[in-house]
Amino acid sequence: IIRRNSMTLIHSTMVSKISVLVAKSLIKNKPSLFYNLLDTDDDKVVFSKTKYLLDYIKKASLIHDLGKSWISDVINLQIRRITSEEYLEIKTHPQNGADIINGTILEEKYNDMILGHHKYYDNSGGYPTDYDNLKSNKKILTDILTIADCIDAATDTLGRNYSHGKSWDPIVLNELLSDDKRYNHEIMEVINGDDETKKAIGNQVDKGRINVYFDIYNKYLGNK
Repeated sequence: IIRRNSMTLIHSTMVSKISVLVAKSLIKNKPSLFYNLLDTDDDKVVFSKTKYLLDYIKKASLIHDLGKSWISDVINLQIRRITSEEYLEIKTHPQNGADIINGTILEEKYNDMILGHHKYYDNSGGYPTDYDNLKSNKKILTDILTIADCIDAATDTLGRNYSHGKSWDPIVLNELLSDDKRYNHEIMEVINGDDETKKAIGNQVDKGRINVYFDIYNKYLGNK
């Protein structure tokens, strides 16, 4: 990702930060959402796994778009709207990512999130069409990742030159709340009821985004 596309690295870093904010709110306010993942029905078990869960979603977010490294650079530049032919190529990136980690130690932990982050919550749409996200016991992590991915993309005012980023609250927040086929409505209800998390997400997509740009430039792209 670093070698091929710095914008994907910035996006993935933003998604990881937003995902962690969302996961923290869910652990605090509705730990039952993690019962299936952790094979438990005890809130205390979920609380005890906080560090594990946050690390899990952070790392999954950082590599969720790994498959874009197999896509033409001109599509990844994000300087204009892609054509219909290019959209067909961009839709291959979840499967590409799964193919890249196939047979590695990453496959068991992250395959479902990489494959599923563009599938609808109810599996009625999205891509890859032949992947059924309803069968995954890691679905809660994929749902978090999908929401964070959309929040970053919709609010991006810097990295997508063809687009005018929307405001997080109320515009993007209301869009996500109103589409319970595409986004996990339980997650969105928790976020909507957590003023601290709503504010933290707003800060991340505003000044936090600028900080991510500076940090990545200084670490990977700047002159040593």
